[in-house]
Amino acid sequence: LRVRRMMSFMDTENPEPALERILAGDQRQAATLFTLFDITNYEEPSLYDLVVDTGRDSVERIAEQIAVVARVDRYSLGTECTRVLDERIERVRALRDALLGKETKILTQRRASPGGLNGPPSHHCNLNPS
Repeated sequence: LRVRRMMSFMDTENPEPALERILAGDQRQAATLFTLFDITNYEEPSLYDLVVDTGRDSVERIAEQIAVVARVDRYSLGTECTRVLDERIERVRALRDALLGKETKILTQRRASPGGLNGPPSHHCNLNPS
């Protein structure tokens, strides 16, 4: 499946370059895991608490799986970590709301101005001076 996807991405009918590209990427990933975490076999099941299949499961199902794992006592966050995460969540929400507010204001102003987005055509200039 990975080879077919890569062949499509590379727009080729030849599986060899696609397979080479995939293997090179896997080798880079394995080298990074070894360098950073001393992991020699990244397919070892004991390394993972949760594996999700983003190709089969919906976003909602994956979020549900993550929430279930996060509720397990050994993963529960301390008070300080929870506070920091809550602060970051609020900051992201505030930034998102501010950006959405700016975008809405820009679109509203463009609609209100003559010749702007969805505005009436402007008749103030003559494009055919004859």
